[in-house]
This record gives sequence, C-alpha cells and structure tokens, in this order.
Amino acid sequence: EKIFYSSLDMIKDKLKTDAPLDIFKKALDNVGPMLEVKSKRIGGATYQVPIEVSRDRRVALAMRWILLYSRSRKGKTMATRLAAELIAASNKEGSSIKKREDTHKMAESNKGKVVLVGAGPGDVGLLTLNGKQWLQKADVILYDHLVNPDMVRFTQKSTEMIYVGKKEGIASIEQE
Repeated sequence: EKIFYSSLDMIKDKLKTDAPLDIFKKALDNVGPMLEVKSKRIGGATYQVPIEVSRDRRVALAMRWILLYSRSRKGKTMATRLAAELIAASNKEGSSIKKREDTHKMAESNKGKVVLVGAGPGDVGLLTLNGKQWLQKADVILYDHLVNPDMVRFTQKSTEMIYVGKKEGIASIEQE
C-alpha cells in the first residue's frame, strides 16, 4: 500500500498532474489484453484457441504484468520503478505494453477459419470448386453421417477427421 501511494506521489510530481489515479487507470486500460489463448483439447489434439478476456481478468492481468515488469526495471525503490512503469504504460510504452501486444499477436495468429462446405444431397458432383479447395486446405474437418465418404479423397493425409454426427439420439461427441 505504501509503495503504491508513494508511486502515485512520484507520478504527481513527475507529470505535474493533480490526478495520478487517472494515470493508473489509463495504464491498466492500456495494458489489459482483449484476447488471450487457451489450450483446448478437441478430438485427441490440443489447440491454442483465442478467447476474449473478461473485464475482471483483463484488470488482473494488467496489474500482474505492470508489477512483474516494474520489478525488472532499474531504479532504487520499488515505488520509483512502479511509477516509471505506470507512466510508460499510460503512454502505451514499456514492457507491460509489449507483453499485451505479444499476447494479441499470439491470439491473432491462432485464429482459425470455419467454412461450411456442402454438396447438396451428398453427391460429390455437386461440390463446388471453392468447396473442394477448402477441403484440400483444411487441418481439421468436422463431419456427420450425411457426408459422402468419397469427399474424403479431397483432403490431405494429415487432416484430422472428427465425426460429430448423431444417430437415434446418441451423440458421438459431447457438446459444450
């Protein structure tokens, strides 16, 4: 508590502002991530899935990162280092902002694309050229009993096939 209020006093003196708490709030808003990745196990494989971060978690992560990078800063006292990190974060600079950007980049790079490919009543001849191209590029295909087995020939050998069909009230995979 003493460290925090000392750092607010330092911010007040350094920036010549009457509202150091606004600098703190701005730093939290700037550092808090909007997206993060979580590991999800789907059909025997583990995927890094981007998810939106709740407001409470966003604030908790922002505080954690600001404290973490304050500790690694140069400076005599923790209050000095915390004040410097808060000022940097409020200006969208510093290590805690870099952490947020890295987290967003990781989430963006793990975004998947979902495409619905159909062939009418299951006739392979009705599959569009675009649909065929999506099947050829797919890493994972979710399918049910309506899919013509001949369509599998368009997929890569490494494509993971996950049956998600349902027959007579028996689900093959649990829904979340």
